[in-house]
Amino acid sequence: MKLITLLLGILLISPSVYAENERPEVKEGNIPQGTITIRAGEDTTMHEYRTPGGQVYKVMIIPKKGRPYFLVDSDGNGSLDLVQWILHSW
Repeated sequence: MKLITLLLGILLISPSVYAENERPEVKEGNIPQGTITIRAGEDTTMHEYRTPGGQVYKVMIIPKKGRPYFLVDSDGNGSLDLVQWILHSW
């Protein structure tokens, strides 16, 4: 039981430590300003996330019925090929 508790503790802490080390250094004046475009349709609402260069790198799709999901450009080639579902939010 102690081993399971220890492993769960390590798993919960490790992603946050990893994310802290991966952050780029932000100085005054070099903060990239991307844009978010919201498009409302009959069945869905889409949030398009663009880089400062104008390339779409992520789209959040919010259907009227069902859970929101993301299409992500995982390798930077311009095609949105990876689906990420929101499993839980609070």
